[in-house]
Amino acid sequence: MLDALSMLVHVAQMTGRTELYRAYEMVTMNPARAAEVPWGIKEGLPANFVVFDCEDEAEAIRLRPAARWVVRGGRVVAETQPAQSLVHHGGTTRPVTFTKEGSANKEGVVA
Repeated sequence: MLDALSMLVHVAQMTGRTELYRAYEMVTMNPARAAEVPWGIKEGLPANFVVFDCEDEAEAIRLRPAARWVVRGGRVVAETQPAQSLVHHGGTTRPVTFTKEGSANKEGVVA
């Protein structure tokens, strides 16, 4: 999904922040609406969703992270352990993320 979304935003030149959110809707919510499939977060609806390790939709498009968890019918059907990026500089090694500046990852390391 993220590969197709990335292609959409680049080919259609939808690179503004508002356009990125609109493009995300175009490949997630709009197909469900068009197919008249009940969607959203409500009791009784099927729990089918994907969790990405990112701050928001725009960051998902920019980073194209692997799906952290894929849930189908309320059950985790796939899981990906996040990669750890290390920077070696000046004789030291430290972990980093590629999220927005000031965001801290689960270990508390700021990008």
